Amino acid sequence: MNPIRIALFGDPAAVPHVAGVAGLKKKEILVSRFDAKRPLAGTFALRGASIAHGVMASSMWKIFSRAKKNGCLTVNHWIGTDVSQTLASKGLREQFRQTAPFFDAHWSVAPWLTEELYQLGIHAREVPIVSPSLEALPLPPPDRHLVLSYAQAGKEEFYGVSLLRDLAAKFPKVPFVLCGGGELPPGSPDNLKAVGFAKGRAMEAFYRGASVLVRLPQHDGLSKMALDMLARGREVLWNHPLEGARLVRNAVEAQTALGEILDKPPVENRRGRDLIAQKYSAQAVADRMLSEYARLLDEAAARK
Repeated sequence: MNPIRIALFGDPAAVPHVAGVAGLKKKEILVSRFDAKRPLAGTFALRGASIAHGVMASSMWKIFSRAKKNGCLTVNHWIGTDVSQTLASKGLREQFRQTAPFFDAHWSVAPWLTEELYQLGIHAREVPIVSPSLEALPLPPPDRHLVLSYAQAGKEEFYGVSLLRDLAAKFPKVPFVLCGGGELPPGSPDNLKAVGFAKGRAMEAFYRGASVLVRLPQHDGLSKMALDMLARGREVLWNHPLEGARLVRNAVEAQTALGEILDKPPVENRRGRDLIAQKYSAQAVADRMLSEYARLLDEAAARK
């Protein structure tokens, strides 16, 4: 069987993850990246492809249009911000309505995004985007509790740092760490520290040293940090529903759930780690991606 040829383009942060995971199936999937800044190379990628796969690319309708003219099937992969922005903007909704014929299939990275897209009349299939190295890791729990969270600089309230401050104040004997570059809000207690950006070994040290991730943004996609913590058997408190994580929809639920965890010594979250192994590991997602590409091609062939 010849490999399925994919022209991949879109969000510069997410595209390498998709390409890396697809690379785990290199005998079955052959990926070429479409570079919109290099039209000749981009056109060459489309001409050789069976499927044009755009990631967070609903506004890149001209590329999808060109792909259709080159005989490609097209996939629009929604990842989070693109969904919330389209829901909130009448202009983006109208643009999507006018360009809808350029999309043969829609994928979303998380079940709640699939539900939100349904409000737009979009029937999306769930295909996660994960790190090519994501796998379940059999790590022992840390010796003591440490609560980890995340906020981008300038978007602290979006990520719920005021709620994090209040949680830290309720549990003053437990260290809380905010990473991602976000700043602490006024009145933060001494046990809440901001550590700026961390990556590589520094980030891994936080993952291994933390017992709980608290993630309470106003809207979210499939959080890499949440998956990384679940993969290590850590607890995750999240205001989005994911098996293996604890759903907390407001400050009261977050405080109750966190209190239940902190009242006991750290333990392994086997349910979360099993979820990664079965559904969200890079290998599992590669299998899912291949299945969905093949499904799209089979459905197109059946229509001919």
